[in-house]
Amino acid sequence: AEELRGQLTQLQNRLNELQSRLAETQQAGKQIEELRGQLAQLQNKLAEAQKTIEALRSASYLYALVADTVGGSDELFIYVIDPRTNDVVGKIPLRDRLPADVYTRMRNATLRLVSPSIMENKAPRYYTHPGQYLYVLYGGPWGTYVAALDPKDFSLVKEVKTHDKFTRQHSGISPDGKLLVIALRQAQRLLYLDAKTLEVIRVVELDANPCDAAPSPDGKYFAVPMRADGDPNKPEYVLIIDREGREVARVYFKRPGEAGGAPTEPTATWWTLDGKYVLAQGEGRPYEAVIEVDVTAKSARIIKEVSYPSGTVASMAVEHPMVKGEVWVVVRGGGGVFVRSPPPEYREIARIPLTVDTRGTGYGPFSPDGRYFYVVGYGGIDIIDVSAKSLVKTIKAKVAVWVIAIPSGEW
Repeated sequence: AEELRGQLTQLQNRLNELQSRLAETQQAGKQIEELRGQLAQLQNKLAEAQKTIEALRSASYLYALVADTVGGSDELFIYVIDPRTNDVVGKIPLRDRLPADVYTRMRNATLRLVSPSIMENKAPRYYTHPGQYLYVLYGGPWGTYVAALDPKDFSLVKEVKTHDKFTRQHSGISPDGKLLVIALRQAQRLLYLDAKTLEVIRVVELDANPCDAAPSPDGKYFAVPMRADGDPNKPEYVLIIDREGREVARVYFKRPGEAGGAPTEPTATWWTLDGKYVLAQGEGRPYEAVIEVDVTAKSARIIKEVSYPSGTVASMAVEHPMVKGEVWVVVRGGGGVFVRSPPPEYREIARIPLTVDTRGTGYGPFSPDGRYFYVVGYGGIDIIDVSAKSLVKTIKAKVAVWVIAIPSGEW
């Protein structure tokens, strides 16, 4: 919109110039006709530009954090995508929007220029409604951080250190936009933060490594997958916890010290829109569990388990907010996107191959109108037509870390 406003100003200046020239050449018939033709063209362009500006003002967008190669150097950008056309309508360099030290930490983490470091990519749940910040989680040898960015101009609102050492961190935000819960994995704790001020409200200590914090549709509960991360003395389970940090229920994959087969290493959780089921993905094996949750009875149990191709990892499972009867599962490592029926049946409906490499990423949202599904990875962003269940476009980038629908279509 800013670029179009600039073009609009240029066109208006040109129009004024031509009108002045027209007044000076009233006696030159041929020149007058030529100028009239140019004026008509410019007026049409001005009208089209004004229409586009008005459309951009009312449109919903998708934001994508990408690393791109410009002039031989890797930089971080926010791509602004118009979901009606799937065109990139803005490319904002974060180097120009953030303090130098914050940008350096983010860039080092995204490109893993120092070890250990990472830019966390479970971002579809980091944004819920207009006025909410964009939350970016990253860490390295200097510690781990969460940054709140203003979605209007991507400037830094606040950066908070969540842990003094490197730890993986994963988060979810309540649908009312008031509570941000961050799971500090190796630190074995949950942080409850005020989503506006980023002040810590409470800390919950845990007995294993939390790997996600998925909010329920009503915002009253979070589902937290708990990993052993190779420690035989730690359990593996999914924890259901409320907004006050009180345990509601848990369902085990492995109890403390229990021997067994391949570890599950639960890595992500997603609620169905009715709030009755949690879908838990495992990173230790190509596995997914459907968990029935009854918060009134304070119970949770596995009612179905599914497997995926060898060498792959299911990384997310989000129910389509508008198309009844579809859950979309991104399977990293070459699995593509699996479309399933909702629980408890959870049968396979379709498989959709991807072109981007999702080994280290593989998350995405639906567009606000539900027509498209976006998956990030090394190579860029794959865009899938939901009704045709086929890939329609790839937006190229060295790596896309996350993509977020504005406003979110998940709830």
